[in-house]
Amino acid sequence: MRIGFISYGDPNKNGTWSGIIHSAFEKLSEEHDVEWLDPNGLNLKLIRLIHAPIRIVTRRPLRSYHTRSFASALNRNLQRYDLTKYDLLFSIGSSEIAFLRTDVPIVHLTDATYAQMVGYYDGFDMGVRRNRDADMIQRKAYDVSTQLILMSHWTAISAMNDYDVPEEKINVLRFGANQDVPDRLLERHRCGKLRLLFVGKEWKRKGGQIAVDALNALRSRGIDAELTMVGCDPPKDLLSTPHVVVHPFVANVAPFFRGADVFILPTRAECAGIVFCEASAYGIPSFTTATGGVPDYVEDDINGRLLSLDAMGDDYADAIAELWNDQEGFKAMRLSARRRYEEELNWDVWMQHFERIAQKALTESKE
Repeated sequence: MRIGFISYGDPNKNGTWSGIIHSAFEKLSEEHDVEWLDPNGLNLKLIRLIHAPIRIVTRRPLRSYHTRSFASALNRNLQRYDLTKYDLLFSIGSSEIAFLRTDVPIVHLTDATYAQMVGYYDGFDMGVRRNRDADMIQRKAYDVSTQLILMSHWTAISAMNDYDVPEEKINVLRFGANQDVPDRLLERHRCGKLRLLFVGKEWKRKGGQIAVDALNALRSRGIDAELTMVGCDPPKDLLSTPHVVVHPFVANVAPFFRGADVFILPTRAECAGIVFCEASAYGIPSFTTATGGVPDYVEDDINGRLLSLDAMGDDYADAIAELWNDQEGFKAMRLSARRRYEEELNWDVWMQHFERIAQKALTESKE
């Protein structure tokens, strides 16, 4: 099958959107003839330049990607390609296809709807008029898509309720690990020290302080624990905190997963969380929040524990200590976490489901 891969981010770069775009492109290319249809251009850079002073003057968020002018420019840039030579178009992103007119079937992938992001993630509330435009772009993208791939049931519900997307058009499909993972569950021997791992860029949204508070609570209970924090920029005073090691952005987090016992991410808002796939691949239980799309990736008592949004450091310490002190229970969760990865949270499984979705889109386009 010849697939036109539409994405604003470069699929040849592994760091774009937590590596999802690159992984999807690589996996599809293993089975099909895939070409990146690059919608970038000078017109997009100009729009960003124009929007920059508007943000300063209005003191409001202005997300260029979600504006009508940006979506129109993306569409114009895509017109340089002959779309008719493709059997299928695969779009990561809504603005790229909102104004696209083609008879080629489109499979559109997204992790969240705009409606659910306003008031959930910071920086999405652009004001009534611009929010209305962003919603319109999202709706048009859903309308022109033949099939949708959504990363969680949380997003699927919003697509149906907020955008009137018919259920037969929706496919909930979890992603896999975007970092190197072992082909089997690695042997792990307890060394007496509980090694906690936190991976996240946004300190506040990812709940960095709660993770530190959990570490301190565990140590106050006599558990020899240490916390490694990767990819974040914490408050300066944390750099001298005992038993906390901070690593700014690194390209490969796999070595940190290999050396961890427990993954902790007390996130305040999350669409999915690819790191949960990676933790499960290493048989590491995840302790996180039951928010957004997280419950699609972490199942309580299977590959971790889901805590409420109001849970604080002591609550995380309670849950972690309970499992850590139960050696047999800890071993059992390591096994079930790896099993969850092998059965659901990997790119091979994703590809199997994608083939089914693609065939459904091709069949519908011929009817």
